This record gives sequence, structure tokens and C-alpha cells, in this order.
Amino acid sequence: MANIIITNRAGIYNNGKIVVPSYFEGLLQSLIAQGNNVLHFLTSDFLTRDFNGTNEPYSKSLKVKMLDKAKNFDPDLVISFNNSSISGIDKVLECPIILWEADSVQFFNDKSYIKENSDRYHYVAISSSSYKDCKELLSAKNDKIARVMPATAVRKKDEEKRYNVSFIGNPFYNNPKLERFLKNYPEYRSCRIETVRSIMDFDEKFGKKYAITKLDIANNLPCYNRGELVFKLKDCGVKVFGPLEWVKNPVFGSKLREIYDPRLVYSLKQNELIYNRSNVSLNINHSQAKTGYSWRVADILASSSTLLTNYSPDLEADFAGMKLPTFRSSDEAFELTKKLLKNPSWRDDLVAQCNEEIERKHRWHHCFPVVEDLTGVKLSQKPERGNYERFQHDILDVRTCRDNLMVACRKGGRVPASLLLARPKTKRHSLKYSVRKTMLGLKFFLAKAQCRLLQKERELYE
Repeated sequence: MANIIITNRAGIYNNGKIVVPSYFEGLLQSLIAQGNNVLHFLTSDFLTRDFNGTNEPYSKSLKVKMLDKAKNFDPDLVISFNNSSISGIDKVLECPIILWEADSVQFFNDKSYIKENSDRYHYVAISSSSYKDCKELLSAKNDKIARVMPATAVRKKDEEKRYNVSFIGNPFYNNPKLERFLKNYPEYRSCRIETVRSIMDFDEKFGKKYAITKLDIANNLPCYNRGELVFKLKDCGVKVFGPLEWVKNPVFGSKLREIYDPRLVYSLKQNELIYNRSNVSLNINHSQAKTGYSWRVADILASSSTLLTNYSPDLEADFAGMKLPTFRSSDEAFELTKKLLKNPSWRDDLVAQCNEEIERKHRWHHCFPVVEDLTGVKLSQKPERGNYERFQHDILDVRTCRDNLMVACRKGGRVPASLLLARPKTKRHSLKYSVRKTMLGLKFFLAKAQCRLLQKERELYE
């Protein structure tokens, strides 16, 4: 029985609380089922920049508390997704630390620190291109890197088919500054991701004026690709699940209202239910995947739904010998969807083959031997079920407590309002304090109003 610390971000909120996404829920369940004890840190609880940012918590006392908690747990292994973790954990612990790719190596936290201390870590990549990125961007050595294929805990179940086609995902429309830029330069909406990355003077030319980088462009292009594709499948009966940004986008949002389902979908059970109720389930890889493919691919292949996905070199290699329905354009996706819906026997054959392949090498316990070889820590053992504990730190429930309000900063990230409301030490600062208190009171009122509005929006769509 091993003691394992898991750290990851989770940008999904339910009733003001951060929740565990399906992918991580599956890993946690599998680790516990194999007899391991897990201490779980959701970094969105305590980091102001939990994605492509820094691991320094907003509070020094909280940092000390978390490091003490980690040390007293006496872990045998730490698995940190995207290196979204706790600053200093590598110094207070002596056990191996795995930096596991969740999105892309370029979005790891504290990349310069990793590069300076690369021998302290082990690295797990989920795509062949990321294996190379670990060496080039993080100075990782070959014997410290391993690749695992995306795994799943979704199970096939006999459910009534309610959806011809389903897609669970994010449109990645979350940058108003980018939208302002694209209105003036619409040619960037449809350019290839490689084209954007190759523009050497992009940041100098547009960065200051629009407060964006070419990385922002590259990572938001999927917003328009996904919108165009799901709209193309409207006549096929597609149903889209995800955040409200799907219908807020000024380019295609109004077109998607009829096919958008506003119910919050994040858990393993919810994903499993939707896929098992779908004849065809769509996957659209993010541009950051390069040669890889999304987590949802394994989820769909493990269900009773048929996968329809855009092409990926790693997908072709990992499922060699299988003729998965893949497309390279929205027109091709439309034609494939029509063929799949008209041919249930083809779908049944594909589902049977895919289910068999998932059971052969795409369950979470298939990843554990790779981790064991990489770190020497034994994970696959079943004397009894392990225990799970999530480090709890309530700071995000804006509905109930003023001190829990998170305030956005000009330079990015978030800080708790309680930090900004520290009492002034001198009379000289009292006016500044009064203004700050008034402004934060207004922010708190607006935050509560936004929560109520969001709930009403979901009720309207439902």
C-alpha cells in the first residue's frame, strides 16, 4: 500500500465549489481500488495562477499548513499534473515527484524552476510530441521520461439512446481581448495553428495594443473550429454539453442555442451516462495536442457510443489496425456522421472492437506498471481498498461569505478579498482602505448577482 499525493487544477465550479473533473476522478478511483492511500490537493483552491502560472499560494501561512500536511502524510510518490502544485514541496519531501502532462508541457507551472532542477523530477507525457517537449523545454533526461496512453474509467452500459450525436467539451471562448483583436484582424480566425506560432514579430506588433500574445491566438483558435464543426452537424441531431460560453460567443453563439444543453457535466458518472446514451460521440482535439488526442477519446471508446474524431498521428499509432472514423474537415465530419447514423451494424462492430481494445490497454491500471518502472514505487497491489482525503480550504463560495470572494488582478490571477481588506497600519492609508473596502463591497454584490444570473440562464435554457 503506497501513500500518494495528487495535485491538479480544476476549472469547474458547482454551487461555488471546485469539483473534480471526470478524468482525475477515474484516476483517483483506480488508485484507491488498487489499495493506495491518496491525499488530494486541488490547486484552484489556493493558487492565484493555477494554469501556466506559479505554484506560490496566496497565503504564506496556508503554504506552511499544506506543506506540513504533505510531510505528515509521508508519501511514497507525488503526481503533479501540469506541475500545478505547492511551491517548496520538492524540498520538504524526499519521495519521487512525477510531473504528468494534463494539457501541454508549455502550460506547466514554474517551467524555469523545473528546468533548473530537472533531475528532481520524473515526467509522464501523454503524446509523442510532448515526450520531445519534456526534453527540449524542461531539460529532462531520457531515463526520466515515459509516455502513457490516455486511460479511462468509463464503462459500457445499456442505456436508451437519446442523442444522435453528442459533444462534451469547452469552446475555449474566454478571452474578450482576443475577440477585440479578431474583429480588426478576422484573417486570424481561420489561419492554421502552425502559421500563428511561426510569426516571429507577432507579440511586438500586437502585444501591447491588444494585451495578447500569439500563444493566446493559438490556444483560442479551437473556439472557432469547434463552433463551426458542431454547427455543421446541427441537422444530424447533435447535442452540445459544456459551459455557457458556447452560446455567448459573438461569432456563432446565437446559432448554437438550439443544440446546446446547459446542464453542468463534469463527473465520471455524468460523462458515462451521456456517452452511453449517444449513438455517435464527437471528439475535437485541441490545437495544443499536436500529435496527441483528447482524454475523451478513451472515454467514448469504453462506452456503447461510436467515436467520431479528427485525425491524430498518435491515435492512428495507438489503435493500429483499427479503422476508426476520422475526419480532417467539417464537411468530412458531416458525411461520416450521416453514414454512421444510417448504419447501426457498422456502429455496433466498431463499439465491440473499441471496447475490447480499451480493456486490453487503456484502463488506468495499465498505466501503473509504467509509473512503477519510472519511479520504483509499487502501485498495483490489492490487499484492501485505500483511503482518500482532499485537502479542504473553503475560499471560493461567494454566495455565503464576503471573505471568500476572489478578486481578479490586473496582471492576471486571483486573490482573496480578505487579503486586500487588511486593516491599515497608519492613518495615512485609511482613505485608501475605505475606498478599497467600498470597491470590494461592490465587487461582492456583483459576484452574487452574477451567480444568480448564471443560475437563471441555465434555468432558461433548461
